[in-house]
Amino acid sequence: RACVCSPLRGRTTSRAMRALRLASVVATARPPADVRAFASSVFARISFANFGHNDAAVSSVSSSSSDDDAPSVGTTYSTRRTFTQEDVSAFAALTGDSNPIHRDQDAAVSAGFTAPVVHGMLCASLFSAIIGSRFPGAVYATQTLKFRAPVLIGESVTAEVILTKLTRSRASFETKVTTENGATAVDGAALAMLPSADDPGD
Repeated sequence: RACVCSPLRGRTTSRAMRALRLASVVATARPPADVRAFASSVFARISFANFGHNDAAVSSVSSSSSDDDAPSVGTTYSTRRTFTQEDVSAFAALTGDSNPIHRDQDAAVSAGFTAPVVHGMLCASLFSAIIGSRFPGAVYATQTLKFRAPVLIGESVTAEVILTKLTRSRASFETKVTTENGATAVDGAALAMLPSADDPGD
């Protein structure tokens, strides 16, 4: 069956790949912390929207409250994602992570897995994507991570971001990725700076 490619989609993908490469270079060049945080946030938002074309489009991010409600402590934002081999290969090429456990069955089995696994940092990038789409203009300040269980290529995961503290200038979150079997794959906590006036009460 013939494949008809859209020139517009091709140009959009090309721009996204160039932006990803730029964000990756900035994040690894050891600039000031605020610049690294911005680059990390840009990288995750672009990768979230462009790696694969499945149920993880930015528009699919859901929350536990109405979209018309102002953010409040306790609100949970979530999205589902299935990373393909193409996604993992693209991430490996962009970051330079050539570990064979992400692409080779024998290497994965030798490392104790049943199949090639998704990069933990690729799973964690969903947190920045959710925060960036729900809090436009937010800049990542910190993110703690613990990698508790593997995510296999082709396995569906759910990323959740729970708002735990909110002021005019910053927001704190609990972050978690769970597998389709209910196991916690990645968890941690995040802090984002919000685009608002300084809050003297912080």
